[in-house]
Amino acid sequence: AAVVASSDQIQLTNFVAEALNGRATGNATIALTKTGTSRVSSDFNNFDLGAVIALVSGRAIPVASRATGRADLTFTDTDISTATGSVNAQLQAAPTTNDLAPLSGDVAVSANHGLFQIQRASLQTAATTLKAAGQFSIDEPVSNLRVDVVSTDASEIQRLLITSGALPEVEEQFH
Repeated sequence: AAVVASSDQIQLTNFVAEALNGRATGNATIALTKTGTSRVSSDFNNFDLGAVIALVSGRAIPVASRATGRADLTFTDTDISTATGSVNAQLQAAPTTNDLAPLSGDVAVSANHGLFQIQRASLQTAATTLKAAGQFSIDEPVSNLRVDVVSTDASEIQRLLITSGALPEVEEQFH
């Protein structure tokens, strides 16, 4: 990899990163100023999805899954909520011996200045299927989502949704 650093950005060309039991390759520019532009263009393979979610959100989600795909994103500074671009991932259920739910499926999301459009989200565990489409924003109260969940195991739904923080009102009822 080639690294070029200046006072306002760090450029990584042809990087290879191994982390979270996976591997990523590509190019990245990381802005070091609040108004700078960051870019990531990367292929990723076999990343531990639960670990990625915990790292990004600060919440441990009880899933056993490996993610492989591509990310092409541009955003201001390091603020992912301003993203423009796309992420496509295929999820493969990982073997587990504990209370994690093996998760498989496909996800395709595009973004335009922080407005995220779910092109395709189809996720499955042994007992649950989730399909989603529509748009949402991390920073703005803008959403138009359709989420369909079918499950034969209510405890799995409770475990997955409550730990994700997706339904804080429901989480409060269980604590």
